[in-house]
This record gives sequence, structure tokens and C-alpha cells, in this order.
Amino acid sequence: MANYFVERGWLALFPQRRGRGKSGGAYGEGLSLDGSGYSCDVDVAIAGFERAVEDVDAVVNHLRDRSDVDQQKLVIGGVSRGGILAIAYSGMRSGTFCGSINFNGGWLGRGCQPHELVNPLLFERGAWGCASMIVCLSLPVSST
Repeated sequence: MANYFVERGWLALFPQRRGRGKSGGAYGEGLSLDGSGYSCDVDVAIAGFERAVEDVDAVVNHLRDRSDVDQQKLVIGGVSRGGILAIAYSGMRSGTFCGSINFNGGWLGRGCQPHELVNPLLFERGAWGCASMIVCLSLPVSST
């Protein structure tokens, strides 16, 4: 998807979790206190989300300082936590991105009962910003 936009002169931001995969830093987006796995605690989950927003803020601030980045051609998209982050961030920082794409994203999975509270809350953060965008998509991935 990112290549599609890049080939047309857009910059595509695809957030990845800090400390996961090949990214640096310590992971801290909602682990249980003993570090054994994800926490289902609402406060821990929201704090992890806010940390991820701070990371995207840092990237966006860097992009704003670059003369080779067309500020009118920025899109953001992601999968899982990156997907819900893309939608929510776009609403929280309206006017930053022209498009936002979520591929099967949610902050908490169905194994955590508070997902019914946390995920809608975070999607609501994106609702107002998406109203002013060219495109704002949330795409579920079929398990079949």
C-alpha cells in the first residue's frame, strides 16, 4: 500500500511499535506490570496508546522540518495497534494527514474484555479528523 502512494509522490507513514521487530527502544505500549504479556487493564492500555502518540508526534515534527516532504501529501496507515493508532492520531492531530488507513486494527484484542471500551474510545478520537480527510478507511481482514 505504501508503495502505491510513494510512486505518486506521497509520503506514507506506517507506525511500528517501539522495541518490536527492527525498531529500537524499549517496548511499553501496555505490558502487564511483571512484563509477562499484554495487560488488559484500561489505564495501562491507554497509557501505552498515549506513548505511541508521542512517538508519532516526534516523527511528524521531524517531517515538518524537512524541505523534501510535501506537507500536503502525507498519509498514515497501519495494522493492528498501528491501524487504530493511524485513525486516532489523524483525528487527534487533524490536518496532519490527507488520508488514514486501518488494516484490522484495535488496541486491545478480544481476549481482553475491556476491548469493548478501549477500542471504541480510541476510534472516537479519530472520528472528527476523518471527516476532513480525502480518505479514511478501516478495513477488517477476513479470517476465511
